[in-house]
Amino acid sequence: MAIQEAVSNLNEALQCTFFEADDGVNDASRKIINEYAKMGDCWLIKVNRYSDKDKFMWKYEGDFVYNFGADYVVPVYDRVLEQLLIERDEAEYTGTAADSVRIDKIIDRVIEIGGFILIWS
Repeated sequence: MAIQEAVSNLNEALQCTFFEADDGVNDASRKIINEYAKMGDCWLIKVNRYSDKDKFMWKYEGDFVYNFGADYVVPVYDRVLEQLLIERDEAEYTGTAADSVRIDKIIDRVIEIGGFILIWS
């Protein structure tokens, strides 16, 4: 299955009425991750860490990705993206306006390097 087919599966799942913990949506995101992995390197991104032990970026090694376990998938390690994630984490939170500017930069970089925004239910 190519990435485009996996994305089509996700789009089809989103066209239906779906509920919390919808297997169709969640499995489609996992298929997208697997398709990226078939191309070579595959890195998962998590914007919000819940402890200092959590990583912002990690190389996907085929392990199961739980619902909401990653926010984005990218085909390469990218130092610029990692730096944007660190800067957001270290910035003082002053509200959604400033934070959304940082998130937009992260999303722009994900797209720029050929990544995908994962959707979970």
